[in-house]
Amino acid sequence: WVALVNEVLGMVVLLGMLLVIYRRFIQRDPKVKGIPADNFMIILLTLVAFSGIPAETFRLLADYTTAAGVFQPDPTMLSPEKLPPVLYSAWAPQWGFVGYLFATLLGGLGASPGVWSVLHNVFFWLHFVIVTTLLYYLPFSRFFHVILSPVIVAYNSLRDHETRGSHHPAERKAPQTAL
Repeated sequence: WVALVNEVLGMVVLLGMLLVIYRRFIQRDPKVKGIPADNFMIILLTLVAFSGIPAETFRLLADYTTAAGVFQPDPTMLSPEKLPPVLYSAWAPQWGFVGYLFATLLGGLGASPGVWSVLHNVFFWLHFVIVTTLLYYLPFSRFFHVILSPVIVAYNSLRDHETRGSHHPAERKAPQTAL
């Protein structure tokens, strides 16, 4: 189920980024104002969404390839240290349907687990560097409001709650109206 949630949310982000790219660069909306730095954030977010797919694909190929082929003889062939038998049904590779599909297709190339392991490391670290770049750039971008807005709302709500002096909504006094 973890892989399923990751795949579904990854596809939602990817679709959203494709829509943003379409609206930003193809069907230019004159009302949308932006600066070149905004394009860098859009590119980083899109690269994060795209780079996760090959990282997952090559992880599956590295973990599930034997001399008999990919996912042969059984997708539950990982050692119990990596994946305890009790978790086979919950964390089977098929739940990550996008990575599993690409792994099945690329598995036909017949490469060894060592090759898949090297490719997994390359794409994992590439994905990691892109995510880290995004996180380092975020506080300096106009996109920072996405992170900061909920914090400000929570702070203002807490401050408002403290100024009223009540700890429970039922204890608050109703506003007095003059008759």
